[in-house]
Amino acid sequence: MNVELELLFVRLRWPVASARWWVMQELADLLVSPALADQVLARLTQELRECRLEVEAVEILSIFWMAFHQGWAPPKDLGDAVLRPSMLTERLLADMKLVVQASSMPPLVAAPGDYQVTEEFERRQGRDVPRIHYSTVTSLQRRFGFPFVRQMAYEWDQSKEAYPDSPFQGDLAYFVRPAGDNGIGSFADRTSLRMMTAFIRTMEVARS
Repeated sequence: MNVELELLFVRLRWPVASARWWVMQELADLLVSPALADQVLARLTQELRECRLEVEAVEILSIFWMAFHQGWAPPKDLGDAVLRPSMLTERLLADMKLVVQASSMPPLVAAPGDYQVTEEFERRQGRDVPRIHYSTVTSLQRRFGFPFVRQMAYEWDQSKEAYPDSPFQGDLAYFVRPAGDNGIGSFADRTSLRMMTAFIRTMEVARS
């Protein structure tokens, strides 16, 4: 086991956007490096197959995409490792002249007619996650008359199954406490990932 490489993958799941972005760039650079390319490819492919949320697959695939734009040649079957596909992974793969093979899992379904938007979903908007996704689906709902907000709330509830034992990450302050009481963290925690996945899947349901 390459301990230093594994430490990078641990940091890739930290709930701090700047740390994750730094790790993504480091992994892309290592993927281009002849000395570690095969090892990094195998580890990233494994990580891509194990993604539980669509936005996680986008994040991992973006590392391959960054390496591609540095001259790295992806394997032709890379798309087979995308088990949480979306229109975003399709775009990344298409830019690398590849295609995705898997269907959406769990399957895309419209929210039941009697489904009610939960108070918890509403409460998290603008507090735990940026309002941009909620504002976007609200605007689309007003424009087209389809229940985008209800669908996004439904997908949010369903995403709990991705991490049934821990749908939310723990003490986020742990990662920014060294910055002092006035430090403001830029987070990419599990709550945000689930909300972004709910938005992506809502757009996929609309597209289908």
